Amino acid sequence: MLKFSLFAWNQMADLEPMPDEPVLNEIRFQTEDIAFASEDLVTCTGCKRQNPPNRLNCLYCGNSLPVHADRIDLIKPVLRPIEPWEVGFSVIARTDIARLPVNLTVVERVTGLGPEKLKAVVSAGQPMPLAMFGSRHEAEVMAAALEKLGVPTVVISDGLLSPVQPPVRLRAITINDESLTFADFNSGNLIDVPRAELVLIVQGIISESRTDQLEKKRRGKESKVLDEVETENDQAVVDIYLRTDAVGFRVMLAGFDFACLGDDKSYIAAENIRRLVTVLHELVPEAKVASDYRKLRVALEPVWPIDTRKDSLGLQRSGFGRVEFGNRISSSNFRQLNRFSRLQWHLL
Repeated sequence: MLKFSLFAWNQMADLEPMPDEPVLNEIRFQTEDIAFASEDLVTCTGCKRQNPPNRLNCLYCGNSLPVHADRIDLIKPVLRPIEPWEVGFSVIARTDIARLPVNLTVVERVTGLGPEKLKAVVSAGQPMPLAMFGSRHEAEVMAAALEKLGVPTVVISDGLLSPVQPPVRLRAITINDESLTFADFNSGNLIDVPRAELVLIVQGIISESRTDQLEKKRRGKESKVLDEVETENDQAVVDIYLRTDAVGFRVMLAGFDFACLGDDKSYIAAENIRRLVTVLHELVPEAKVASDYRKLRVALEPVWPIDTRKDSLGLQRSGFGRVEFGNRISSSNFRQLNRFSRLQWHLL
């Protein structure tokens, strides 16, 4: 049987192809390099292994790699979310990118933002964060790459933006002839500030949401949400900064005495916040007013995302004699707002 099969195979191999069968007339070869040349590889100073020249960190040990100035625009960043306990280093475009003669396709590749996210940043029309890293080395390399492309940048750390620390909360403001008196909400201490020292007013909003869920869990099956309750809370705030103070002061709707508005005081708290900004700007016309945080939140999200967490509530009663697993999903833009607010002061 084996002899017959080999004979039949040989006979079939000698047959001419049928007229309607395609005949391979040419063979194509790969003419472009699909890998980096050996002389372009970068040797890690830690583990001594070679890495592609477009990496910031070693593939094997994670050590920072040296970056040559002539290849800096080849870098492809590996972006990851920065944990709340980490110190982030933000790469900030110091001007409106839309006005720069730069290749946005290359900027998109270097920052790793993607076309839609970069479009949102460009349409902001002002200095914006382009990326955030967990190390200063990575941030400075990207900043240098963007500078080479024609985008002026600056690296600002969370040590300066202090996203976890809110501005000093105020309970009242007294308007004097040549100064303003701030009353600390917690201590009641009075801080007298010359009007000329007020340089920045930032309008913002603190948005917090919470979703409580009851889930039905069964072995070997996906969880099923049985009940869900959502609550949201938005509160307008005003941050006030002095010439030599990057911490700032914060006015919140709750607990603030708007008596400083005099006859302009409204019965609507949200309206009082807007009128307070107007009054302060009239007192100090030289102070900058940043009032566009609300419309920039979507553009800030890729680099400075809102904080979201999920906590287990354990077993919860869902009816007579029934218990199910409960979860709480909460989100807040608290750190995002603090970063944005203090960035305005550092860009003055």
